[in-house]
Amino acid sequence: MQRFTTTTSDDAGLHYIGVFDPDTLTRIAFGTAEASDGSYDYTVSNVPFGEYLIYAGTDFDNDAEICDPGEACGAYLSLDQPAPVLVDSDRTGREIRWLRRARGGIRTGL
Repeated sequence: MQRFTTTTSDDAGLHYIGVFDPDTLTRIAFGTAEASDGSYDYTVSNVPFGEYLIYAGTDFDNDAEICDPGEACGAYLSLDQPAPVLVDSDRTGREIRWLRRARGGIRTGL
């Protein structure tokens, strides 16, 4: 199980957590998370071994894209410096840093 934490107990709604191929940005797997006391615990299952980028965000307009303008958006290590995560066993402890997205979305095919 992973966890990301907000600085307050606000609830920004349902979040989608996507695992993407770093070269093609093809979605490999995804999960969802809802707030509980300002934290979002999430699990993404059935991820094959490999290196991936992890993005998370809301899809308030239901267009199958997270991180549209005005939507919550985050990535591991950060949006400015997304870092691949090597999946070679079960992983825990990947924290996602959040920003309110000003432009551009990430197509998730939800």
